[in-house]
Amino acid sequence: RERSGRWHRPVAAGAVGLAIAVSVTVALLVDRGAGEGGVGPSPSPSGAAVVSGPAADGGTCGWQQEGDAATDGSGRSLRCVRTANGYRWQLS
Repeated sequence: RERSGRWHRPVAAGAVGLAIAVSVTVALLVDRGAGEGGVGPSPSPSGAAVVSGPAADGGTCGWQQEGDAATDGSGRSLRCVRTANGYRWQLS
């Protein structure tokens, strides 16, 4: 009997499992970094995000930003809130 080929399947399955685990970990870390300033409005010295353009009153924001405070280009205070149609910046 030839036994030398039996180890290929478990090794291949382990390699695939490891690749999936690494991919999931990287995806979670990238997503987590985006919510902590990796992508999105830059913080101002006061701690509120400075937003402009479409992120003004009524503009869209993401679930990661829900509850975040910001100011628009005119200095008005905004907060990202969940609405029936998604997440929107609203005057606070």
